[in-house]
Amino acid sequence: MKIRRSWLCWAFMLVGVNAVAAPVPDTGQTKCYDAAGNVITCPSAGQPFYGQDADYSINPMSYTKLDGRGNALHDSAKTWAMVRDNVTGLTWEVKQNMDGAQDYSNPHDADNTYTWYDGNQIANGENADASGNGTDTKAFIKALNDAHFGCHSDWRLPTIKELDSIVKYDIPYPGPTINSTYFPNTQSSYYWSSTNYAYIKGFAWGVYFYYGYDYNDYKDHYFYVRAVRGGKSHPTYVDNGNGTVSDTSTGLMWQQDTADNTMTWEQALSYCENSTLADFTDWRLPTKKELRSLVDYSRYNPAIDTTYFPDTASSFYWSSTTSAYGTYAAWGEYFYDGYDLGSYKSNYNHVRAVRRGHRPITINIKPEGHFNRINLRSDRNVSVAILSTTDFDAPGQIDRTSLTFGSTGDEQSLVSCDRRPKDVDHDGIKDDLVCHFSIKSAGFKCGDTVGILKGETAGGMPIMSKDSVIIIPCK
Repeated sequence: MKIRRSWLCWAFMLVGVNAVAAPVPDTGQTKCYDAAGNVITCPSAGQPFYGQDADYSINPMSYTKLDGRGNALHDSAKTWAMVRDNVTGLTWEVKQNMDGAQDYSNPHDADNTYTWYDGNQIANGENADASGNGTDTKAFIKALNDAHFGCHSDWRLPTIKELDSIVKYDIPYPGPTINSTYFPNTQSSYYWSSTNYAYIKGFAWGVYFYYGYDYNDYKDHYFYVRAVRGGKSHPTYVDNGNGTVSDTSTGLMWQQDTADNTMTWEQALSYCENSTLADFTDWRLPTKKELRSLVDYSRYNPAIDTTYFPDTASSFYWSSTTSAYGTYAAWGEYFYDGYDLGSYKSNYNHVRAVRRGHRPITINIKPEGHFNRINLRSDRNVSVAILSTTDFDAPGQIDRTSLTFGSTGDEQSLVSCDRRPKDVDHDGIKDDLVCHFSIKSAGFKCGDTVGILKGETAGGMPIMSKDSVIIIPCK
């Protein structure tokens, strides 16, 4: 039996994990509020306070319980080992035995706390880590991977954005601000992330699950942990040249410049709803999670990529999400260093609008090859795989006739798509769609480093993604 179990786990462990595109999950907020914090009937377009978080349901949070080998279970299952986020594709560890007694022989024990340590002094700064002699985050992750927990050995601490993605912002203090149906035994307290605090090297970020806000603390302090696995999503910005910036990793389009004037929360909602920037009429104030997706935690003053957002103030920006702790306030991001904060809705703060742009997808150019080399002298085609996820069936949801691919993504180079989909990335979730494009028609030239695919879903939503390429022969 032991040998058979090891073989089954080995089959799962062959699956690799790459960087992925991932939508931003909804916050879970379903009630609407006025400026004084009173619950109101959610307004309609044109009414005061329209455009707040609960007026929209975008990428609703969705989870699947998994057993110890990663098999999906029914929602009614009484025991489960892991949870898959059906929006982001991430798989999360489930904690056990929240009884007030620590048990470091069991890394899943909900009462165990750890110092922050990964041993990378070059990245984290001299004396910036805090070894706990077996009770630090490096030891915690090593224990999971050595045991091949869930038949995988690629567990890690979540980034601050990943940890925030499972916060449920309709739950008031004292929390825990998480869906306890899927994440039982969660402490209403601080959980470490893997993200360093750029302003002070000896600090790292985490999330307080009694309010749902982020915080940073000394790495030698002991806090709770939850492991995750799955590809990391990184912002991939495109300057559209019309005052907007698209993030192809999240599918969001952003107003590039900060609004000229600071505003109250009600004014910010109205400003975004009435914007016609770049001839789009579906702008809105971003949710807390969406606004956080813009934060670049590797920098500060301001904590954002200023190549694409050059006029960002190192100050507070409104989100559309009301604070469940004090409904007279709304969440926002402080772009000096990335703190999320609440502000009285009557205060005047900065504003940046967002809209739903392209649906985020992940592509793999030349999926059967080791390198994405494209030979400009070749008369052959180049294959591009569009990868499915738990909530996206590429073969069934892509309008194949809409696909374009090449140096800019607008090239009419489609030759054909395979009739029989296959699981190109071997993730065991769903089959992927493989299409073939003419190299001669793709417009590549020496110096190009990415290939861009564009198109639409069968429902008419734009899609766009890119992957690295190597152009040959070039001198």
